[in-house]
Amino acid sequence: MKKQFRQIYVEITNVCNFDCSFCAKHHRQYQYMEPELFRNIVQQIAPYTDLVYLHVMGEPLMHPDIGYLMDIVSEEGLQVGLTTNGILLPNIREQLYGKNIKRINLSLHSYYDGNNRVSSDTCGEVLDAADDVRNHTGATVFYRL
Repeated sequence: MKKQFRQIYVEITNVCNFDCSFCAKHHRQYQYMEPELFRNIVQQIAPYTDLVYLHVMGEPLMHPDIGYLMDIVSEEGLQVGLTTNGILLPNIREQLYGKNIKRINLSLHSYYDGNNRVSSDTCGEVLDAADDVRNHTGATVFYRL
């Protein structure tokens, strides 16, 4: 049965490790969503979608419980979509293995924006890590340039 929404976005953090000119600035207190609040939200939205996107203002891979949050999504029978700058992928890729990730949007255009300067070596490491995560999850990876 087709659900009402193709995807629903949930902001699990408003903390980001980049300062991109194209992102809206906010003046809220920086924070990470508690896993039990996230579970409650996912349970409420499960009847309306099959895909929970982890992204709005922050960098979702900065959330200290990112793997656990993805497990919560899977427990509700849903898939994960992820929008990320990917800089943390090389360090946390193994936490994502076996997760129910449908799609990863990798924002490469953020690498040379404003105060962000990412070396070509680091960019290569991120691309390799994204391929590795894709191979371990079956996710489709979209490179945003």
